[in-house]
Amino acid sequence: MEAEAEIFEPLEIHYSDLVLLSSSGVSCSYLSLEEQEKIETISGAVLRALGPSGPGLLSITGVPRAAALRRALLPMARELALLDKKERAEVLKLCRWMMYRMWHEQDRDHDKTFPHKNAGSLKC
Repeated sequence: MEAEAEIFEPLEIHYSDLVLLSSSGVSCSYLSLEEQEKIETISGAVLRALGPSGPGLLSITGVPRAAALRRALLPMARELALLDKKERAEVLKLCRWMMYRMWHEQDRDHDKTFPHKNAGSLKC
């Protein structure tokens, strides 16, 4: 007897909403009621999608320069897959470090643009 295939539908989130959710230092006093409700709605949807009964999938749309990044990174995927385990681990470790640095540089630039960022937390 064959098991019936289950179709998982990812939760689709726009990149700007994901950035808003991930900016944990944004004070709710600077957000409109509509923005606070939007954050609550998206946050709940993400928790359900990644929770024990959800599909565990997110689809991020509207990512800046996504097409260019895809064109640059996709050809490297085969090379990465063909590396031995130790080399692949080193490459991925370096990538994580670079992503961490880029994220914190972006966060630092955000602090200059929005000096109130450290005034509170995202949790209202």
